Parts: sequence; structure tokens; C-alpha cells
Amino acid sequence: MTLPGLDYVGHHVREAAKLAPGRPAVWLGLRTAIATAIPLIAASWLDPAAARWAPLAGFLVALSDKGGAYRQRAVIMTSVAIGGVIAVLLGSLIAGHGFLTAAAVAVGLTVCSLAQAWGPSMVAVGNSIAIQLLVAASLPCPPHEAIERAIGFAAGAAFALVLGLIVWPVRVYKPGRRAASAVLHGLAEHARALASAAPDDAQWRDEAVRRHRAIRDSIEVARVVLAATRSGRRGETGRGERLLATVQIADQLFGILVGLEEALDAGCPPGARATVVRGLGELADGLGEAAANVLLERPPPPSPSTWLAETPVEGSEVERALATHAIALIARAHADRASAAAVIESIRHDAEPLRAAVPDPEPRRSVRDVLREAFDPDGPVLRHANRVAVVVSVAMTVARMADLSHRYWVTLTAYLLMTPLAAATRVRALQRVAGTIAGGVLVAAIPWLVDDPRIVMVLIVVLAGLSASVAQLNYALYATLMTPTFVLLAELHAEDVHLVGVRIANTLIGAALVVGGSLLWPVRPSARFDDQIAEAYAAAGRYLEEVINAIIGGVPQPSPGVVAHRRAYGMAVNRAEAALDQLASERAPASVIEPRMTQVAFLRRLGSAITTLGSTRAVAGYSAHHVELAAFGASAAGTLHELAESASGGAPLTARPRIPRLGDDVVLAARVERIDTALSNLTAATLRAAPDPRPSANRLASVA
Repeated sequence: MTLPGLDYVGHHVREAAKLAPGRPAVWLGLRTAIATAIPLIAASWLDPAAARWAPLAGFLVALSDKGGAYRQRAVIMTSVAIGGVIAVLLGSLIAGHGFLTAAAVAVGLTVCSLAQAWGPSMVAVGNSIAIQLLVAASLPCPPHEAIERAIGFAAGAAFALVLGLIVWPVRVYKPGRRAASAVLHGLAEHARALASAAPDDAQWRDEAVRRHRAIRDSIEVARVVLAATRSGRRGETGRGERLLATVQIADQLFGILVGLEEALDAGCPPGARATVVRGLGELADGLGEAAANVLLERPPPPSPSTWLAETPVEGSEVERALATHAIALIARAHADRASAAAVIESIRHDAEPLRAAVPDPEPRRSVRDVLREAFDPDGPVLRHANRVAVVVSVAMTVARMADLSHRYWVTLTAYLLMTPLAAATRVRALQRVAGTIAGGVLVAAIPWLVDDPRIVMVLIVVLAGLSASVAQLNYALYATLMTPTFVLLAELHAEDVHLVGVRIANTLIGAALVVGGSLLWPVRPSARFDDQIAEAYAAAGRYLEEVINAIIGGVPQPSPGVVAHRRAYGMAVNRAEAALDQLASERAPASVIEPRMTQVAFLRRLGSAITTLGSTRAVAGYSAHHVELAAFGASAAGTLHELAESASGGAPLTARPRIPRLGDDVVLAARVERIDTALSNLTAATLRAAPDPRPSANRLASVA
């Protein structure tokens, strides 16, 4: 018999112990160790106040460097350095003023929590600045010492900046090459999986659809990295442009593979399927070779620019049409693979003009747009900032009323553990507590084993490097190494043998306050999912309208408008699926999870059907059915917009009649039927997700 709630706790324990994919960041750890070591060695020549802050600055600024494009790294590290200097100065000046200090710190930490409006990278910047503000405000000092602290922090931060941005060898395009290679490798694995799928396996299509999210994410990561690289180099038109063109071709190829999935699932004849499988195997090999070539910047081996296969002449009209379409798609995929190989070969000669289409750079969000998102009363950013303000204020009040030693550890723990989602907060709290206790045991053993200050300094440097190298793998492991680093570094000149016990106790208090706050002030993840799925419905409607317009207007393939709308649709579905993962992490009941899982699954199926409809125009003439297609597009897009309104809590959903067959074109009828079937499944799933079961049941009955 399982005790109530035991499975829930076990789930959080498993999540806390899970390691993220990847390897330790060895070079980041080494650079962080050096950035900590040099200020630590130079501390004996500095003023005592400055000596305390310089190593900490070097450690935190180096730790903020997570790699990527040079310009992005420079912006993040410089923001941590400048923000840290200001935080140390202001925190030192306001320290020791009772309620005024507590109020100022609470306001400062709340402002730092708004950094999530600028994206995940700036969250780390806000956290680092918050640490400096909180620690400085907890250590009262005269004004002249506040200036010395700021100078010491500035010196350590400046050394870390010089080390990370100037002295340390940086290959500007290596992150971009690595990102582009990851995209091509993901497509190669996807093509290989499609080739190995058995026709009688009912699960192959679901597994293929599940891979779409990772591929789309890798494409968008590559775009972000390359955009940052190119914007950081004036007049750059060489390697960055070619790498971006490679990613653009890969995006087109992804769309072709999605359409090919739909063609195979629709009933491709066995003879044509064998031809397509052979083509997919050769495509996977070519893409794998291209992934290695773009990473190493070596020329690809000679390969034919076209892929030829015989057009089927046997079978019914429908079978011949399906086979012709599938073979045409695999031929287009090979043509795009050859185009990517040509672009990769030209990377070595980047002085020559690029003969490939490169998308225009996306406009950056203005400061006004970011601030509008940050201060939106109904938005997640301000809601999280309000929770941070309340929990931090309570933590400071509890620590002051209990007259705790090193009370800033309570507030620091509370701030760092707060996340916008309750489940993530509880997992992070569990990791923090477990890591702090393990790290506390480690640092408690050091005085028993080592009594030489020089060896202690070496241990600080080693622990700083190790903590930086594992930060991305597991937060509990990071906290285990970070605890002795911070205790030995921040309290280097404090002769207090009870620091370990104090840190463990204060961490437990801060974690308890955070968990209590997440339970008393929960964030309903289902509402976030419903908002995201509504955006995905709207994006799918715009994508369908663009495809229909391209067919009617005779726009040649690939159409830039279709590609852009397909990308927007894919990103929207990925965001909805991420929200679904967060909903599942809250252990929501099956009645909540099931209809939302169905929405994501069939929305991806719908996108595949829309992609296939657009690609079919290369092998089928729809000129005689433009009027019917336009009517169908308007009806289907209208249904998707109704689904969006219903999912976001707007107008109630009404029954949707099935679309009659469009004329006598069997290929067109088959494509429209698959879109219509996906829409019917989405309608039923959206109705099941509705909050009121009785109206939903009535509407479901009307649809049936």
C-alpha cells in the first residue's frame, strides 16, 4: 500500500537527482578557478575591505559566462560586473538602518527578479546582482569602507572580464558552428529513424512527432547564437552569413521531412515506400557528414546534386499520386541537402559573395516592449516579482525577529529558490537543502584536515572551478560544491567555527519559507498552458491561410511567407508543449492532462497535414479547385481561431460540421480530409479541457 502523497514526494526526489544531458564544462571551470585564484593571491596587497570582495567578484563574473556568441557573453559579464559594483556600493551604504535597510533590500531583490522579462540569460545577471546587494546590506560599515568594497569588487570583476573576453582564446564562430552542426545532426537522426520505422508499427508516427520539438528548438537556438555573433561584428558578411544560410536550408529541410511523414502515414504504396526509405537512408548519411563538416570547417566530399528515382506507373490513381508525391519530397530533400553542402564548402572562402538566400535579421524587442511585459498586471513576470517581494520580506522579518547570525543567508536562500512555477521551486528547494547539507559536511571537515591557510586557498580555487563546471548538470551537485566555496570565500577573514551549522540552519529556514510560499501562493500551470495553446491555434490558422494563399496565387516553392509562418507555428507549439511539461510536473490529474496532451499531439499532426497540402502542389494541379480551397481555408482557419478563443477562456466553442469532399481530385480530397480529421480531434480535446463539464458534454454530443 502506498501512503498518500508518497508518490508525489518520490517524484520530486527523482527530479532533484536527475542529471541534465551533457558533460561538465571543464574550460569554464578552469577559467572560473583562475578568475578566483588571482584576486585571492593579490588580496594580501589590497585593503582588507577590498580584499574580501575582489575574489568573490572574480568568481561570480566568471561564473556568469555560459559560453555562446562573443557579444552576448560580453553583455552578460559586463552587466554582472557593473551591476555588482553598484549593488555593493548601495548595499554597503544602506546597511545597518533597520527597517529602511530591509525595505530597500526587498525592493532591490524584487527589481532583480524582473530580469526574467529579458530572457533566461538575464535571470543569472539579476541573481548575481541580488547576491551582492543582499550580502553588502547585511554587513554595516562606514562610508569610506563602502567605497573600498566597491573598488575591490570592481578590481576582481575587471580581471575576470579581461581574462574571459581578451586573454582567454575565443573562437568567435565555434558556438555558431556547433549550433548549426547540432541542427544537421538532429535532422540526420530524424531521417534515419523515419527510414527504420516499420510500416506496421502503430507508434512510429507518434515517436516522429515527439522529435519535432527538439529539432525546432535546436533551429531556434542556432538562429539566436548566429544572430548574436553577426551583430557583434561590424560589416560581417562571411562565415556568420553562411552558417545562417545553412540553418535556413535546414529549416526548409525540416518542413520537407514533416511533409514526408504525413505522406508515408497517408498510405504510401509499398514499392514507393521502399524507394523513399532508401532515399531517407542516403539523406541521413549526407546530413551526418554535413554536420561533421560544418563543425570542422572541412569541405564535404563530392556528391550528386540531384537524387533520381523512377516514377511509379502501376497501381490506382490514388496510389500513383501518393507515390509521386512522396518521391518528389525525398528528391527535394536531397536537393536541399546538396545546397547546404555547397554553402558549407564556401565557408572556407568567406570573402566571396554568398549565393544563397539568407533571412533578414529579426528586429529586437524594444525596451518599451520588455518593460510592458515586465509590468503587465496579468503577466507571469510581475506575478513572480510580487511573490518574491512577499517571501523575501517575510524571510527578512523572520531572520531579524529570531536574531539569527548571518541572517542574509535566510533571505539569499529564499530569493535564489523562488521560481515562477511551484513544482520547480519545490524541486530546487530540495536540491538546495540537500546540496547545502552535503557541502556543509564537506566544509566542516576541512578544518580537521587542513590548518595551512595556503592549502585552504587552493581548496577554494579548486571548489570554485568544480562548482562552475557542474552548474548546468545538477543544482544539488552545484550547491554541494558551491556551499564550501561561498563559506570559505565570503567568510575568509571571519574566525567563526560555527559558520557551517549556521549556514545549514539558515538554509533550512529559507527553504521552508519558499516551499510554504509556493503552497500558499500557487501558480496555476493549466492557465499558462491554455494561453500557450491558444497562441498555437492562432499560429496554425495563420499558417494554413498562408499555404492556401500560396496555392491559389501560384507562389513557387519554397515560399518565404510559408516558411516564416511554419516556423512561427512550430515555435508556438513548442511553447505549448513546454507548458504541458510544467503542468505534468505538478502531478495534475489525468482529467486535466489527457485533453491537453491530445491538443498538442493533434496540433502537430495538423501542422504536418498543412505542410503536406502545401507541398502537394508541386505534383498536383489544384487550379480547378481554387474556389473550394479558399472556402475550406476560411472555414478551417475560422475554426482554429474559435479554438484559440475557447482555450483562452473566451467565447464558448460551437459544433463544427465536417467539410464535404472537394470535387473529384482524390489527392486534394485526401489532404483536406486529414486536416479536417485533425481539426475534429482538436475540437473534441478542447471541449474536454473546458472547465465546465456539463456544457462541454452537451457540445461534445452535438459534434458527435
